[in-house]
Amino acid sequence: MIVTRLAYKKAKKTKMIPRDTLALVKGKGVEEGIAPKSERMELTLSDESFHGLINQTNKDGFCIARFQENITVDAIDFSNLQAGDVLEGKETKIKITQMGKACFPNCPLYRGESCGLNRYAVFARVIREGKIKVGEKIKKSKKNV
Repeated sequence: MIVTRLAYKKAKKTKMIPRDTLALVKGKGVEEGIAPKSERMELTLSDESFHGLINQTNKDGFCIARFQENITVDAIDFSNLQAGDVLEGKETKIKITQMGKACFPNCPLYRGESCGLNRYAVFARVIREGKIKVGEKIKKSKKNV
């Protein structure tokens, strides 16, 4: 997996700020970013293909406009990942805390087709601090923490 995009928010209800490098911090996620709702949601990740899917299908669910990941990568093999797995970069390690985002029962897409966030959204927490950069390779660690 190669990091293709990095971004963070300084405050709620603001746009993501793109960066070439992010400093990841335990208990916070992104050093310059807003505090996470919980430790298990310090970081959000998704795959480049998710954006293509949304653009092609023009879906209109509650979360599509709101979900914005900190780390976008190409070629995540979602079938080979689960909560508890560790992803390792050059300096950093993050632990996956949740695969997929739960749907809201009153979402217009809930009873029909999915927007894809239940498959393409990944939540994680920082377990080794450091910097992550666009173009950096990250891999699933053979040894989970």
